[in-house]
Amino acid sequence: MKTTTVKKALATSALLALTASFAMANVITATPVGGNSLDITADDLAHATPFYFTKFDTSLGTLVSAEVSVTGYNHGTFSITNNSTHVQTLSQGQNELYFYDSTDTLIGRSTTNMTTDPALGSSQARISVGATKSFTLDGASNPYVPMSFSTDNADFALNYFYGGAGNVEFKMHHEQQFDTTPSFSGSQVTADWTPVDSHSTVTVTYTYDPFVAVPEPGQIAASCLVLLGMGGFAARRRLARK
Repeated sequence: MKTTTVKKALATSALLALTASFAMANVITATPVGGNSLDITADDLAHATPFYFTKFDTSLGTLVSAEVSVTGYNHGTFSITNNSTHVQTLSQGQNELYFYDSTDTLIGRSTTNMTTDPALGSSQARISVGATKSFTLDGASNPYVPMSFSTDNADFALNYFYGGAGNVEFKMHHEQQFDTTPSFSGSQVTADWTPVDSHSTVTVTYTYDPFVAVPEPGQIAASCLVLLGMGGFAARRRLARK
């Protein structure tokens, strides 16, 4: 290897050594305690499914933001009972997923239209007087619109996640809404959603400024000597060419 090439390699190493300790804005992604795959069976806030994130480790640096992401789908079979005096057709429905903090404050909600078998609004979705009909939600056909919270809100990050030791609690539950043709009131048409649940995947992404490591005096001196040596070598080459 030529001397010039060696010198250039040493100079590059020295520059990298000096700048490596000044890296900024690290990102880590965490999952809930026990795993990020959650089955949400509760259909009201009183019975909402709790889950927990470990708080940000403050020894790593200063937390800038935290983004919670939620994806998932509904699946299961529900039944509709027609208690009215005329035939009803299940015409449309919605899946709803609710996300709360530990104080029961609603943070976000995802709403999507149902896709069922038999199909909503079809002749197979007709329910005779006094009859009960089952409808199936296929998970692949009933995904929730992904939710994410506070990607750039430092207050959210600090209020929930900052503080080192301990966990942060959140809760989720799902609900379903439906309409029939003709429309009904009260208990003329009832539904049993018990077999339906929501499968959700939840993560939190921490963005933080790491504590800057101060370079050792010896490291700085060695890097400077290499750079000075390169400068002297270049000067001698210019003089030799004259």
